[in-house]
Amino acid sequence: MKCFLYFENQELGEYLAFAEAFVQTSAFKANPYVLLAALKQTTARCPVFICLVCEQLIATLRSEGLSERLRIGPPTDTVSQLVLRAYSQSMEDMDESLQTRCLDIIDALPLTGTAQINEVLREYDR
Repeated sequence: MKCFLYFENQELGEYLAFAEAFVQTSAFKANPYVLLAALKQTTARCPVFICLVCEQLIATLRSEGLSERLRIGPPTDTVSQLVLRAYSQSMEDMDESLQTRCLDIIDALPLTGTAQINEVLREYDR
């Protein structure tokens, strides 16, 4: 779904229902990179959607039918940055349930065998 690459500024936020439907498809599981790139670029505030995407990606990474291409090359630094963005926004909103959800994702990232969360956390702490 290369259409996500054409969204600018906050446009992705206007199509979250469409994007949420995409996350539930096999197309997302086969190629999450396009949506991750769009999320990285967007200025839309969408922490709940970021969590959904990260949770679905982690579930895909843990699945037995995972392709080697996805295991080798997922943009885990992007996933880490996105979940930290969502966590930061949840702190601003004082949304404890979303904070917990973000922390659960952060805890799950190393279990995928691909996470580089420690590096991103060091940057976040600065």
